[in-house]
Amino acid sequence: LVYFISKYAVEKYDFDTYRFIPPSVKKLLDALGGAENIEKAENDCVTVYNPNLVNILKIDCEVCENKITLSDDDLNTIKEYIN
Repeated sequence: LVYFISKYAVEKYDFDTYRFIPPSVKKLLDALGGAENIEKAENDCVTVYNPNLVNILKIDCEVCENKITLSDDDLNTIKEYIN
């Protein structure tokens, strides 16, 4: 019985690909519109799908079309958890 319940939980909630994200990183990702809004993290900026979702009041950034320029610390943190 435990086998079937655990198999169901893994399939339904996708526990096999779950990755723990620290609260500070989660706040940064939420300010950028969520992890699903981030297209890629490059050397000097983050490219997002929808720049209207970026909350510029919560993070120190510059927005130019769909490219977001962050501080070096924030950019390195995003690269670590997105890539």
